[in-house]
Amino acid sequence: MMSYSVVIPFFNGGSELFRAIESVFLQTFPPREVFLVDDGSTNSASIEIIRVAEQQYPINLIKLNENKGVAEARNTGIEKSTSDLVAFLDSDDSWLPEKMKTQVSYMTDSNIIASGTKVFGDTRTLKGGRQLTNLSVRDLLCRHYIQTSTLVVRKSCLVEVGGFPKGRRYAEEGDLYLQLADKGKLLFINEPFVIYSNGKRLDQSDGLSCNKPAMFRGELLNILMAHKRSQINICELVGYIFLTTIRFLMRYVRKIAGVLKKDR
Repeated sequence: MMSYSVVIPFFNGGSELFRAIESVFLQTFPPREVFLVDDGSTNSASIEIIRVAEQQYPINLIKLNENKGVAEARNTGIEKSTSDLVAFLDSDDSWLPEKMKTQVSYMTDSNIIASGTKVFGDTRTLKGGRQLTNLSVRDLLCRHYIQTSTLVVRKSCLVEVGGFPKGRRYAEEGDLYLQLADKGKLLFINEPFVIYSNGKRLDQSDGLSCNKPAMFRGELLNILMAHKRSQINICELVGYIFLTTIRFLMRYVRKIAGVLKKDR
């Protein structure tokens, strides 16, 4: 089987960071190497967790001098990796034991350059009850299929596109997915292999993704970049901006409705 490296960025990680690390080493198909990228942590808890983890597992710690954002932290791990594939795991998520064995087995097909899976709690299904599908640029712009902790990518493709967009902190992974979809097949496995944010739903994150206005602006930028790369035409550009705006407004409507319901 192909080898893989794991990149886990973190900033002021707590006990969930240890669970994330542990889930990697419980894989039925183990990694070649694991990189923990400290994105300028300032708390003492992270130091103790890493100290304990290093005693139990063969991890490679990379410390950044300042907080540069998760995209830069992930790119640092990509640069250090020496495997055929790179898998990403956020510090508050965890994997099920069969995740990597399943994904790597599909990626023996040289046409598949990346793959992602469902996360627990995501009740959406593929049309026709399919278990596998190849995601197109338009699929990715219509729906958020891939959460970063489910992603496995050929390193050569990551190098070719330049990794995660530099200088961005919100929705930057979406732009990476769009670029990858132009390079080859991006496989989506309709089976959950990731526990998201310690068991929360995708819309309950406490991390960067909870900043809805910033995520909205990041998603609009992804659409504009897709048009700039000629991945979509002008009519599609307008349509996807409209769709993304409606989704953003609906999130706030649901939030306001939830507050009013509690006040009754």
